Amino acid sequence: MMRVFVTLFGLVGLTIAGVYIVLFIQQYRYENFTGPDVRPAYVELEPIHIPILRGGVPIETRTYVLVVETGLGQDAGIRAQELRLRDAFVSQMNMLVTRRAPENLDNIDFVRAELKRVSEPVVGVGIVRQVLVRTMTRQANPNA
Repeated sequence: MMRVFVTLFGLVGLTIAGVYIVLFIQQYRYENFTGPDVRPAYVELEPIHIPILRGGVPIETRTYVLVVETGLGQDAGIRAQELRLRDAFVSQMNMLVTRRAPENLDNIDFVRAELKRVSEPVVGVGIVRQVLVRTMTRQANPNA
């Protein structure tokens, strides 16, 4: 009888200890994965103007306000490279317009993926988490 009691007491103790350890590990993981390296920081870039040409004639101008999502503490690096980053974005968007078709700029998810891809050589791999399009406006050329 005593052996059964000791065994049950041991099993209950191990169960309580196991639950406590699992809860502790979950709390530890939560604190470490929600720390400063995971929380996002946002850097809004100056507007980018992209002319749309048809037959060499500008028919409209699109203006994009882009926001770069990065990790907290990495936003200073984005700001330091903002001119190079904007240049890479303008070059890529102009390439999308001239080599493919202006309609590619209507596919916002495609544009965002392309801009994220071209940001990696400029600021480093994994620094830019997302490129967000805050606003996009179109202005038709009245002379076209």
